[in-house]
Amino acid sequence: MIKIPFNFLQNILFLMGPQRAQRFVLSNIDRWMNLGFIDPYIHDLMEDPIELMGLRFPNTIGLAAGFDYEAKCVSGLGGLGFGHIEVGSVSEIARPIKKCSLRRPSQSVACSEGIACASVERVLENLKSAAAYRNRGGILGINIIGEICEDSKKTSEAFIAPLRKLYRHADYVTLNLTSGLSRGFSAQYKGQVALTLKKVVEERERLMQTEGLPYLPISVKVAGGQDNDTLLWLADQLLYYRFDAIVAVGGGVGIAGERLSGNALKDRSIEVVRLLSNHLQGNLPIIASGGILTPDDALERVNAGASLVQIFSGLIFNGPGLVAEASDQVACWRQTQKGVMKSLRPSSASF
Repeated sequence: MIKIPFNFLQNILFLMGPQRAQRFVLSNIDRWMNLGFIDPYIHDLMEDPIELMGLRFPNTIGLAAGFDYEAKCVSGLGGLGFGHIEVGSVSEIARPIKKCSLRRPSQSVACSEGIACASVERVLENLKSAAAYRNRGGILGINIIGEICEDSKKTSEAFIAPLRKLYRHADYVTLNLTSGLSRGFSAQYKGQVALTLKKVVEERERLMQTEGLPYLPISVKVAGGQDNDTLLWLADQLLYYRFDAIVAVGGGVGIAGERLSGNALKDRSIEVVRLLSNHLQGNLPIIASGGILTPDDALERVNAGASLVQIFSGLIFNGPGLVAEASDQVACWRQTQKGVMKSLRPSSASF
């Protein structure tokens, strides 16, 4: 297969605009993989499994939520080498893709109207796309987003209702607390957030006890715009309620209130990973996300204390080869460490 320079293909996609390009890629990735069109851009990865949250991840590199938000082509994307893929965000009511722009010189993505999300029903219909990927050992995460508001019951139910429907279909789920344009939740809503965390773990316990379902790891995603004091408070809540991981971070907030990802989020992302790593002292795994554009960026997050790394904008700006390159670079570093990663799943599913 002839390898066409990625920059040439990238130029064509960029001419389409972000929304059309995303639809085009997601509509064709399975076909391209089956026909071998992607083969020249990828290579076999080094063996580097890691046990985390009671799960065996084939490698440390995953796809962040938002790229395949309707779970249309999990197995096709999995062929790029991802050890885990997080689909969504998912909520009871779908919100379409919003206005986005690609800032190529700075390798950043800006969205001006919040987070697009798929309905639970649409994702459940599409999850057959994940079967081949999971059969190969890939890990599937589902990202659930809900509105955080003054009504505690409404806030809790926004996360719990999708959880009930998706519980049987994921290897883990993520509660996405990056509401709005990623400023995070206001300090005045701490009570609602704490109650929601409590209700979620109670619902997991209920499903295990009454329906005989297995333990499902649950992580929580925090916003790049969240203030540090609230981040540390939230980390303590996750420890108290025995959650399984924290994902840091979701998109940040730009000057005009835009939701930013890519290079614009890089400094804040590494800052939050270090902040949480120093605070948690290994008692809760960190999954790094945001501003990871190169293999060096991935390794920097692992050195800062992350156990896994998720990419999104890096795939857009630097192509499918980034997955294997980042995975191999982290794998080489991990081989120099002794006991660098352990399973951090709680010893008991109860709290």
